[in-house]
Amino acid sequence: MAWRLAYGRLVATRVETIDGRSRLELTGSIRLPVDEVEAQRWASQLAVQVDLAIRRIAVGPAPKMREQVTGR
Repeated sequence: MAWRLAYGRLVATRVETIDGRSRLELTGSIRLPVDEVEAQRWASQLAVQVDLAIRRIAVGPAPKMREQVTGR
């Protein structure tokens, strides 16, 4: 499946191995700002946010962190 979107293009391909295991391969093409610093910032944020979205769907919500109590 492929989509042309306001930010660029997204392609999703379902791949099945000979032993029946299935996986999804995603490819995104996103137009970045011309400014190098801004482009790097966008790229870093995109990578982190995509990873977090995949983790939420594939793994589930992150366990809640227990608040650390100190004696101070």
